[in-house]
Amino acid sequence: MQQVRPEQIETVGARYAASGITAELAPFFEDMPDRLAAAHLVIARSGAGTVSEISAIGRPSILIPLKIAMDDHQTANAGALVQAGAADLLPEDLACPDRLARLLAERLSDPETLRGMAVAAAGAGKLQATQDLADLAERAAGRQVTRDVAAL
Repeated sequence: MQQVRPEQIETVGARYAASGITAELAPFFEDMPDRLAAAHLVIARSGAGTVSEISAIGRPSILIPLKIAMDDHQTANAGALVQAGAADLLPEDLACPDRLARLLAERLSDPETLRGMAVAAAGAGKLQATQDLADLAERAAGRQVTRDVAAL
């Protein structure tokens, strides 16, 4: 399964077919949480949302940061999962078919490593991040109100 821009579906589909690979291609998948949960290994860009989803669902990954991302933030995002032992980083300039095929073969032939990476991914996730941020904001606001009242 691969998410592909509409104008690229035909070309990408032809490449898969020429390689003897059956692939489901679409510009968007409504059921992405289910698809991620069913994945053995995720190959993806490393935007903040993607890295968060991979962590939340606890899946091993090969992350290919978007080379033109502002301030190279996708490499930094990927770094968190790489450091945790949950992902492999494959820079876009090095993401040729042969290199990706070797990395896929290595990972998919070693289920124990994939399990370890999945556990590491789940451990790297911060599922309560929104609540933690809200709590921090409330504490900061409470301190400010207390200081303002004390100044009166």
